[in-house]
Amino acid sequence: MITIGEEIFILMLDLDTGRLTDKLPPEKISNTLSGALLMELAINNRIDTDLEGLFVVSPEPMGEPLLDIVLEQILADPKKRPIRYWVRVFASGAEGIVSRLTESLVERGILLRRRNRLLRFIGDYTITYESGKSDHDVLRRIARILLSDELPDPRDIMIIALADTCDLWQNQFDQETFTTVEPRIKSFAGLELIGQAVVQEIFKKSTG
Repeated sequence: MITIGEEIFILMLDLDTGRLTDKLPPEKISNTLSGALLMELAINNRIDTDLEGLFVVSPEPMGEPLLDIVLEQILADPKKRPIRYWVRVFASGAEGIVSRLTESLVERGILLRRRNRLLRFIGDYTITYESGKSDHDVLRRIARILLSDELPDPRDIMIIALADTCDLWQNQFDQETFTTVEPRIKSFAGLELIGQAVVQEIFKKSTG
């Protein structure tokens, strides 16, 4: 399984440098990756939200160390906290999140590390460069959805919403294509409560 956080992380990578894009402020990257962890738990029926806040539905471990740490921390808090609270909590450990996502992708061969840099992708759900062409990557999958009448599944709605919160789509599409797909991006992003909370947290931090 490749997680929402891993796919968002892949979208954030600059393929020329093998590093996280420098086109996004660090706080946007931190909050978006934090939101991705919460979304993965939500789609696997471990957490949910209501008008009062976020709560645990099932304490059963996911079997993925990073997600299980997040779930345990939420479970250990006796109070029902707003989504924004947890976005901030986990965003504060963004460096560790990036490290764990990187190692997970490298261990499974989705990312190749050479000379201490991530240089290219291999395998399913990843971007594979061969003669200048890409195949089977998250961007292609989402672009196909946005440029058609195809309805995304819940996981892809979450990815669309998260990428929208940190303006990733503007960096992934040329201006003409982005203008075409923007209405569908906004319509899908509006369906995702955790994505909306991430947006609010990013806006709060960016405006002081």
